[in-house]
Amino acid sequence: MPMWPCGKRLFHYLQNSVLVSSISALVSLPIAILAAYALTRHRVAGGSLFLRVVLATQAFPGVLFLLPLFVIYVSLQNALGIPMDGTYFGLIITYLTFALPFSIWMLTGYLAAIPQDIGEAAMVDGAGKLHAFMVTTLRVAIPSVMAVGVFTFMTAWGEVLFASVLTDSATRTLPIGLQLYDSDKGLVIY
Repeated sequence: MPMWPCGKRLFHYLQNSVLVSSISALVSLPIAILAAYALTRHRVAGGSLFLRVVLATQAFPGVLFLLPLFVIYVSLQNALGIPMDGTYFGLIITYLTFALPFSIWMLTGYLAAIPQDIGEAAMVDGAGKLHAFMVTTLRVAIPSVMAVGVFTFMTAWGEVLFASVLTDSATRTLPIGLQLYDSDKGLVIY
C-alpha cells in the first residue's frame, strides 16, 4: 500500500511548523530588540521591576497557562467572533507569550554589554537616535539577535503541549503529527 497520503500529511505538518515557528521568531525579535534597547539605554520608570516580572514568567511551567489560554481563546471566539482555537494566529500568539519574555531578558543582557559610546559617537557625527541604534548598536548585536532568534524558533518548533490542544487537523504541527504516526499503520488520525 503506498504511503503517499501519510507523507503528504506529514509534509503539511512540516509546513505548519515552519510557518508558526518562523512567524513567532520574526515577530518576537523586533519587539524584544526595541524593549531591550529601551530598558538598557533609557531610564524607564519601573524598568528593573519589569525585568524581574519578565524573568518570573519563565519560572512557571507552561501547563499552568494551558487552561486559562484555552478559556480566553474560547471566550474571544464567543464574544467577538475571532477564532483563536485551531488557528495559526492563536498558536502564534501563544508562542509569543512565552518567546517575548525570554527574548527581552536575553537581549537586555546582550545590549547592556555593548558600550553606549558607540551610539553616542554616531550621534556626534550627526545621526539621530534611531539611526545610531540601527547602524551601530544593532550591527554589533547581530550575533546575539541571531542566537535569540534561533532559540525562539527552536522553542516554537519543538513545542508539543500547546500545539496538541490548540490545533486541529489543518493546523497541526510536525511534533504532534509525529506523535500520531504509527510505523505499522502509517499516520493515525484521532
